[in-house]
Amino acid sequence: KIPKGGRRSKLVGLNDLFATLCDLAGVDIPSGSAIDSISFANYALDETKTEGLRETLGTWDYDKGGIGAQSIRNGEMKLVHRVIEDKFELYNLTDDILETKDIKDDNRELAREMYQMLREIAPCYD
Repeated sequence: KIPKGGRRSKLVGLNDLFATLCDLAGVDIPSGSAIDSISFANYALDETKTEGLRETLGTWDYDKGGIGAQSIRNGEMKLVHRVIEDKFELYNLTDDILETKDIKDDNRELAREMYQMLREIAPCYD
């Protein structure tokens, strides 16, 4: 049973609901389905069960048939890449949840590392 009023702080994505609901219902995920879905069922039931949870979460905004913007969240940090302008922004979401203070200039190596992580999980790069 999921604890009433419980709170969790680990990263989960909307796409993770499919695997999680399959786990909770006791059914297998159909072959070829939800390839990017990670179950957080055990974590929902017990906040100490964090093994296998995602460490990063990527998002993509499609614009006129292509990716207009993409981002990756890693812990409290979020890197945004505005593809059309080829502009990067880095935010510490613990300190700046509204994403108003770009800290990329003071954290260029972290921004590069996060961009590489984003490229590894992105839909495609040619």
